[in-house]
Amino acid sequence: MEERILVVPRATLFEDMETPQGFGRAHLQQLVERIRDFHEFADRKAAEKDPSLKQVIPYMVLCCGPRLFLMRRFDNQDEERLRNLYSLGVGGHVNPAEDAQGQDILMAGLERELSEEVQIAGDYELEPVGYINDESNPVGQVHFGLAYRVALEDENVEVREKDIMSGSFVSVDEAQSVFPQMETWSQIVLKNIDAFVPGVSDLGTG
Repeated sequence: MEERILVVPRATLFEDMETPQGFGRAHLQQLVERIRDFHEFADRKAAEKDPSLKQVIPYMVLCCGPRLFLMRRFDNQDEERLRNLYSLGVGGHVNPAEDAQGQDILMAGLERELSEEVQIAGDYELEPVGYINDESNPVGQVHFGLAYRVALEDENVEVREKDIMSGSFVSVDEAQSVFPQMETWSQIVLKNIDAFVPGVSDLGTG
């Protein structure tokens, strides 16, 4: 069965504005509203090869005070492009099932993805902080990330699929030490870490 995912036509998403590059905050609410108003569902395989469409990915960075939840994906990861890479973000595609539930489609997809990848024992708060758009490579050209900070009360978090990844909390300096081994969006997060961990300056890494 074809996997169908939420997309927005590039021309509609970025109408009347310059295509953003990297991490941004300008026009965030306007972009979110356009996603909610003009989204459609497309076959994932076709969308991966169609730069006229942007696949929208909620991308969540888990923070406990100044510490970040860092994951390492093993070489048996289904997604070949993420194998053996570190990641600071939990994220994934939004599916038609979210739309059918009558909830806010982005929040429903976000909550599902978060619950599928990690188990959080304590309370947390979700805060939208910006977006990620990387036009420097073919993969980035067909994806658009909505970046969220997940503020946790404690570090009682575990990855669910321990056979394909590991995860633990680290300091910003520890995360910086594996910057070259991070997937691209996590590198962008780390370069703009003050948006996720208030009081920490941008690293300007890489």
